[in-house]
Amino acid sequence: MRLHSTIAVAALVVSLAAPGVASAKARVRDAAPSALDELRQAEDQIAQLRAEVNELKARMSQPVASQADVQAVSAKADQALAAAAAANTTAIAAKAKAEKPGVPEAVKWAAATQISGRMYFNASNISQKANGVPTAANGTGFNIKRMYLGVDHKFDDTFSMNVTTDISNVIGQTSNGNFAAPSVTVPACAATPCPATAVNVSNAALVGRGFYVKKAYVQAKINPALIVRLGAADLPWVPYVEGQYGYRHIENIMVDRLSFGTSADWGIHVLGDLPGKVISYQVSVINGGGYRNVKVTKGVDVEGRISA
Repeated sequence: MRLHSTIAVAALVVSLAAPGVASAKARVRDAAPSALDELRQAEDQIAQLRAEVNELKARMSQPVASQADVQAVSAKADQALAAAAAANTTAIAAKAKAEKPGVPEAVKWAAATQISGRMYFNASNISQKANGVPTAANGTGFNIKRMYLGVDHKFDDTFSMNVTTDISNVIGQTSNGNFAAPSVTVPACAATPCPATAVNVSNAALVGRGFYVKKAYVQAKINPALIVRLGAADLPWVPYVEGQYGYRHIENIMVDRLSFGTSADWGIHVLGDLPGKVISYQVSVINGGGYRNVKVTKGVDVEGRISA
């Protein structure tokens, strides 16, 4: 009697599991491949269990030869029951996984995007005297020397992009003191020779803020030893020295400050770190005008670096 009951329960579990798998499969025709694979495995397992249950039913219709045969058939039925229950659990889990909503593309895009910002500023108070008399430089002020806003996006492990904006002075100067009024010589008449007068013009009125695109490039990282950037990107020398220098927050390096070089330019840039990261290199083929001066030239400039 127990054997008949076990076989009947196994058959019932198999019959209940099959519709669940069919329903789950219908829901995940366009689902993730992993969920479909689980459903296919559950279907195969249930088909095998059906065959085993049918075999057990056939054996039960024949005369039992011995107690050993009864025990063997009973054990086989118990195994079929456990396997059917496991298949049903797998089908339910696969169905729940398939019905779980996927991550929207907009969310995936945002997760691969980073927004950054950096500002170099000076807040200071100056109190100085000359021969016991306060000088014109006295005062308290806040000065934004440079500000960058950047967006990085990673398309995959190879391709990415970067856009970095630069906000800085257009005309005039940044200073830790008050602006000094320069002397501008203006002719007083049209005669030659003509006497001239000195007219003071405050350059504080000339200082403005410019919004520039400092970096805008697409990058292909084939491996750490070969990275290719196309567009406006860091040049080989100034950013590298700034990294070694460590005091960019106080002042930029001499080459940049005296305009003998710039930190970024438009062109093609190839760079990388050789195995072990002991030696690094970069070669840039650029227009030579700097990222603020995009122009058509008769030739190109080449700047390179090999460092250890």
